[in-house]
Amino acid sequence: KNPSSFKGDNLPIEMVSWDAAMGFCQKLTKFERATGRIPDGWVYTLPTETQWEYACRAGTSSAYSFGDSITSKQANIESTVGKTTFVGKYSDNAWGFHDMHGNVNEICADGYLNALRGGLDPWEQRIKEGDVVIRGGAWSSTSEYCQAGFRNSAGHKDKSGEFANVGLRVILSSMELNEKQ
Repeated sequence: KNPSSFKGDNLPIEMVSWDAAMGFCQKLTKFERATGRIPDGWVYTLPTETQWEYACRAGTSSAYSFGDSITSKQANIESTVGKTTFVGKYSDNAWGFHDMHGNVNEICADGYLNALRGGLDPWEQRIKEGDVVIRGGAWSSTSEYCQAGFRNSAGHKDKSGEFANVGLRVILSSMELNEKQ
């Protein structure tokens, strides 16, 4: 089921809660394993916020993966388009990832902490009933909310449209690594 406000070919899914995103990952894993496209021992899941930021930065240390400023010509931000745009419309980062800044906020696997402690294992904060981490900013976000290091949160379950601009980015992970975390 596509809960998105904006539907169309190659548009990102939005309005996704953490529960729905993880449910999708479980179904995708089961489907892909049944078709033989992924072996036992591997699962689709959401990235931790650390994994998300690492992929977003693509080896840089700047505010955005392509420098210290951003415009609506580089990403779908600041409501210039007024809705989500098709995935890949804007240039990718150095590692080939599109739309890490803007378009939709992306929900992460971790629970949200106001301040991260040094040396924190991100999976220590597995979701129970608290807030979840969202990263990347959305089509309606100002540029500051789309910076690689900017963190935000939303409730664990959808309440009052908290997930209106939230989508997901799926990763393939070793179950062994997932279980250790």
